[in-house]
Amino acid sequence: MKASILSYLATWTRLKMVSLFNVFSDVPPLLPEGIMHSEVFLLFYLDKKLLLLHDFIENHEFDRRQIAERLEVSDRHLTRLLNLWHEEGVIEYKKGQGRGIHSEVLFKVNPEERFVNEFMRNINKLTLGDIEETLNLPISDISKMVIKEKTEMLLYQHPAQESPGEEGNVFVDYMDPVPDRELEKAACYAQSDHTLFNTMCRLYDLDDSGAVKRGLASFDEWHGNRLRIYIRKDIQFYNGDILYATDVVDSLNRYLQNQSSDVMDGIIQSIEVLSAFQLEIRAAYRTDLLKPMLTSLEAGIYKIEGEQVLTTGPFYVDTSNHSDTTLLRNPYYMNPAGDLKKIRLISDIEKYLPYLNQRDMETRSVPLQNRVEYALINPHSDALDHNQRLYVLSVMQKFKEEYVKGENKIDHRTYHQYQERLASSGLDAVSFEKPLKLLCIDRVSFGTDQLIHFLIEHDVPVLVTYMSAEDYHEMDTRSLDVDMLLNCEFVPSAYKYLHLVSHARFSGWFKESPIAKNLIYVYKNKHREYWTHMENRFISHLVNHAYVLPFTYSQKRVNVPASFRNIASSPFGVIDYNRIMVIDQEEAKQ
Repeated sequence: MKASILSYLATWTRLKMVSLFNVFSDVPPLLPEGIMHSEVFLLFYLDKKLLLLHDFIENHEFDRRQIAERLEVSDRHLTRLLNLWHEEGVIEYKKGQGRGIHSEVLFKVNPEERFVNEFMRNINKLTLGDIEETLNLPISDISKMVIKEKTEMLLYQHPAQESPGEEGNVFVDYMDPVPDRELEKAACYAQSDHTLFNTMCRLYDLDDSGAVKRGLASFDEWHGNRLRIYIRKDIQFYNGDILYATDVVDSLNRYLQNQSSDVMDGIIQSIEVLSAFQLEIRAAYRTDLLKPMLTSLEAGIYKIEGEQVLTTGPFYVDTSNHSDTTLLRNPYYMNPAGDLKKIRLISDIEKYLPYLNQRDMETRSVPLQNRVEYALINPHSDALDHNQRLYVLSVMQKFKEEYVKGENKIDHRTYHQYQERLASSGLDAVSFEKPLKLLCIDRVSFGTDQLIHFLIEHDVPVLVTYMSAEDYHEMDTRSLDVDMLLNCEFVPSAYKYLHLVSHARFSGWFKESPIAKNLIYVYKNKHREYWTHMENRFISHLVNHAYVLPFTYSQKRVNVPASFRNIASSPFGVIDYNRIMVIDQEEAKQ
């Protein structure tokens, strides 16, 4: 993907320049002087004519002579324009008989949104006269307001343009390999949580406590079973396009089509555009569940143009392959907080080593909010009875107390019940006829080898399988022939159980249990005040049957220059690259 607006326009124009030239070659008086030498103004001219055509069709029956007069073109030129727009898929032009009085034009795009986006992409190149002329065109008051606000902003600031060869501050981060997920047949997007969070914005976000807050939504209100959402009017994609409600609706429909969740099934019935910046979600009934589910990273808003995936976050994907993804700063992002211009996410250690060998590098450990490392016993395994499960988790609890250090360790009174119950049962040790089949995912931060040796020392035979996070992500946990796994998952503190039974890999083993089904029913059919009771019953079920033991909140080790500061986690458990500051080198040494 390329950020350059001119590059994007040039790519489109080169493919169509022959047909465009044929449209205008014999009608030079219709074009402003020099327009044939300006791709920008050529496209702007076309979108302006399309806007005028739409305004006429909306208010009058089709009449070639009157349309030509309204567009200030000849009848011959009008025919060429209609054919061009038809070929481009912008309109459907049904030619009539005779003089065309029975012709019909059907619009396949929103001409006003198209025109305003073209305006925004090229606002730096327009004169005040162009802007004044634009405000007199038949566009809505909302679009005029957006144009005025962006014009006023341009008088004081504009997207920073770096000098040729200037790279700016770059952060290189080592990542586990991540799979490519198909968003559309024509567009693949390398998706890791880091990439999703730092490139896409959502209608709703999480605050530091894990509670829901508004993101792209500026206001919302329920009307019966319909949630009406007003989106912010100051949001632009990284190519300059304005974010419209149409883009949000298209993106959410893709998300609903791709996601699979027992919690969300049957709730959202339709999503409709009400106006340029308003949409409405029609639910089966009013529910407190809707907004938390829309905070999912995979519910991020994006727009597809050809093979480009356009996003509105602080960074965008410039290039991506299986081992190296490059993010660049979105010049139109409204809330830039840090100093980074470029991010490289590398999963090839050979590519990463040269970066490590640079001078003035430091290794830091960054606590990741809401990302929990835990042990989970397979409830469908018949290899372990209750006493064996209890014994294994009590040994792990002892390991945690002795070897898992730091403020991120999870010390919850509930989990000490394992040792208390074991002591009260009078069992000194438990025998195992078969070894414990343990699956270790490679993203767990504490020493798995040390844990395995600890289990063996306490008479728990272990058969270990290691799996990459990439392979684990693509696998259905129900197909795993293991008794226990060690894993790391994002579990937001304010909605931990909702997330566990809806999104987390945890759900694969437990969502079919009666207690989980009851919890899902309460989430879908009761207000949030009722959720706590069922959540307490659910966690009691997990503890009483000795199924789960959380160890610690995860940490990420990063290697950065000494001048990098404020490297912190977002509430989604990934590093927020937008916050990173870069201080003076001399100041960094002090």
